Amino acid sequence: MNYSKCPELDWASCVHSIRRVSRPKLTGFGTHVGVLVESAFGSAVYDRNTEGINRFGVTEFAEGHTLTLGPPVTDRRAIDASLERLRTLVERPGEHAYHLMAKNCEHFTNYVLTGVHRSEQASGVVVLAGLAGVALAVALAPRSEED
Repeated sequence: MNYSKCPELDWASCVHSIRRVSRPKLTGFGTHVGVLVESAFGSAVYDRNTEGINRFGVTEFAEGHTLTLGPPVTDRRAIDASLERLRTLVERPGEHAYHLMAKNCEHFTNYVLTGVHRSEQASGVVVLAGLAGVALAVALAPRSEED
């Protein structure tokens, strides 16, 4: 990949912090998250959506919403490890195609920052679906005449 549009991936030593950034989803349900890379070149947000892995300016990512910033990662080794994971994802987008429950924007962000694919939002949906299934099963269960 040509990193001319992603200078922070070519010049990792110029990156001074990396952090989670989020805003409300445009649908109004849930939170859209990305990775904010702050460098001598300025700031850029990387995220994953149904169109793939994207690079945005901060204002473009915000889409008129207030952004919530996570704590900055400033340790050089942690930044380098995060940028290496990000570079791998950007270079091989087909291997990391979007999937709502397994490879969404939150999985992407957590993986880049920590090396762990995790999504609290997706886990919450699974738990809610399970609870709804149990509630439905109880509601539809035949009742004995003693009840």
